[in-house]
Amino acid sequence: MTLWADVTSQLPVNLILTSATAGNVFSVSGFYVFLSDRNYADFNLVYRPYDTTHAEVYELSFRAGLDLLFP
Repeated sequence: MTLWADVTSQLPVNLILTSATAGNVFSVSGFYVFLSDRNYADFNLVYRPYDTTHAEVYELSFRAGLDLLFP
């Protein structure tokens, strides 16, 4: 299997990652660091942790995503 990173250094994508402090903050922040370290050109990577529970983070996440797509 060929990985995207083996073919090009560009990734023209907007990606927002969000996490809940009372939930998945460690796994999501680790994934953010992993992706950020790849240094893709044209890759807009945003990470927003929220001080809430995993069950309540979805609305904040959707709003943040909409703000990113439609500033």
